[in-house]
Amino acid sequence: MITINTKKEIEIRNATYEVIGSSVVTLSVQNITQDRNGVTANGFYYYTKEDGEVVRLKDNRTYMSWDQIEEVEFNSLQPMTDVNYKEANFERLKEFVVLKLAEESGKNFGILMEDWDI
Repeated sequence: MITINTKKEIEIRNATYEVIGSSVVTLSVQNITQDRNGVTANGFYYYTKEDGEVVRLKDNRTYMSWDQIEEVEFNSLQPMTDVNYKEANFERLKEFVVLKLAEESGKNFGILMEDWDI
């Protein structure tokens, strides 16, 4: 659905937090679901080994209530102007992903907001 890569390689750590290598990390948003209470985005962080094997680092599930979404749209985002429903939805989703990455800066694998290729 949407993927965002880091601009540089990030240290990859094992379960005991030992550095086992470094790689570009990707956040992949796989789907969004909505109900009367809000929207949930589901995805995961991963990296790809030199041999092409994809290694999943962490599942990611983010929920926002409709009130939170309305507040963010009113205070932080430009009005949607695209008349194509699909394009408008993908663009708005990407904007929310960027805001969430900024909020989580440094918390997931030490990746800072400026490390993402956005």
